[in-house]
Amino acid sequence: MSSQQVTRLADRQLEKMEVATAMGTHLIREGSTDVWLNFKDDQLQSIQVGWTYAYGKVLFGQPVKLCSTAVGPQS
Repeated sequence: MSSQQVTRLADRQLEKMEVATAMGTHLIREGSTDVWLNFKDDQLQSIQVGWTYAYGKVLFGQPVKLCSTAVGPQS
């Protein structure tokens, strides 16, 4: 999935990081929840959710790595 497709589906603007971080290359913020997205060659590779709580501390969920190739029955 491309960054344009994610933007359209999320109905939110992606915030591109100037430098890729350990969490990802792009970010979507919604209140105290951050959704980190990692793109490679404009294809979504993984996502990770973070929640801000108590004095700005952030709790991160486990990163979810996505398939980069089509999955399905083989002919």
